[in-house]
Amino acid sequence: MKKILCILIILLVLIPITGCKKEQKTNDNVLTCTKKEKDKSGKKTSNTLTITYDNEKISKLKSTTVSKMDPTTINLTMSIGGKVFEEMNKIDGLNMKYQKVSKKKLGLVVEIDYTKIDTKKIKEKLGKLYDEDAKLYNLQDTSIDDLEEELEKEGYSCK
Repeated sequence: MKKILCILIILLVLIPITGCKKEQKTNDNVLTCTKKEKDKSGKKTSNTLTITYDNEKISKLKSTTVSKMDPTTINLTMSIGGKVFEEMNKIDGLNMKYQKVSKKKLGLVVEIDYTKIDTKKIKEKLGKLYDEDAKLYNLQDTSIDDLEEELEKEGYSCK
């Protein structure tokens, strides 16, 4: 009985000392930022950014913009936009699509995987329009803290 008790005491002392513990997997961290606004004509828009990062380095971004629209133009917008997105979606690391949220709301979803994206191809496809969103396509070198600070200055609420 004393042998068993001694062995148990030794094990109880050795396990914490040797550092036996479950291996902890590193998961990507996610920052979510939202912003609601009205344009000059009074149309409401909400934007949600979901940013995935690891070790302060941004790896993915998903932007979902939901806009209130005239129900008669939603299908037309989806049709025309869908044709443009077909070309853009041929670029590895980029996915763009429209989603009908309701009878009066249309969602634009842009997903960027910075580990795969080729900004030169995007610039070729967009031409002059690239300059408007160039910052968005080049976030892979921005720290998550700097991005969060900048988004909050632009009126986003981040958590």
